[in-house]
Amino acid sequence: YVGDVVVSSVNPPVGPEDGGQAVSVAGQAFGHQSYGLTCSFGPRYVPGTLAGVGSQGALATCIAAAFSPGEVAVRLSNNGKDFSVDNPTFAT
Repeated sequence: YVGDVVVSSVNPPVGPEDGGQAVSVAGQAFGHQSYGLTCSFGPRYVPGTLAGVGSQGALATCIAAAFSPGEVAVRLSNNGKDFSVDNPTFAT
């Protein structure tokens, strides 16, 4: 069992409209890479890569999807269905 995914920060918090920016996502309970980590930038879904897990939490890398200018929530899921809540944002 892996607990609820929690996203605490994203870095950088801003990127280009056309996507492609590598974004580091820090938080808790990202699970194992075999679970199929999924990142969401607003309504756009992209695969995530688990970069590390330690006593201080977890780190993943997501490549930002393209979206219209503005700000969207960055969410993560271990199963592609149940996503984190109360998320930091990413802006273009």
